[in-house]
Amino acid sequence: MREDLEDRTVWRAQGRRWRTFAYAWLPFTLAFLVARALIDDVHWGTRIGAVCNVIAGLGFLVLARTGTTADARGLTVTTLVSRHLPWAGVVELRTDPPGRFAADVQAVLADGSVVTLPAVPAEDLPHLESLRARH
Repeated sequence: MREDLEDRTVWRAQGRRWRTFAYAWLPFTLAFLVARALIDDVHWGTRIGAVCNVIAGLGFLVLARTGTTADARGLTVTTLVSRHLPWAGVVELRTDPPGRFAADVQAVLADGSVVTLPAVPAEDLPHLESLRARH
């Protein structure tokens, strides 16, 4: 999903509704887990289910945060943590080698490392190249 704002372009792995669901899921499952932990006479399967729900909620949060933002300063890649890549450090933007089922867009950095840009489709590579050429 791509959002073009005034000075930046944002790619997210999931849409806004999915992110809202993910942010609502975790507090409810944490409250459920705490409630289950405080009640003494609870079946072990219920406790395991509560822990699995919390793990699923954390997974939803990771998916909701995953994305790439391109602006005048460079690229910001967000997975578990955010990493900023200034345009001066990006040597090349490319896709995976041909023959793959789904092509990932990658940024080759000046030090030779390769960073995959999550949620950026291959058809948006020319848009990224034009942003990089401007700066």
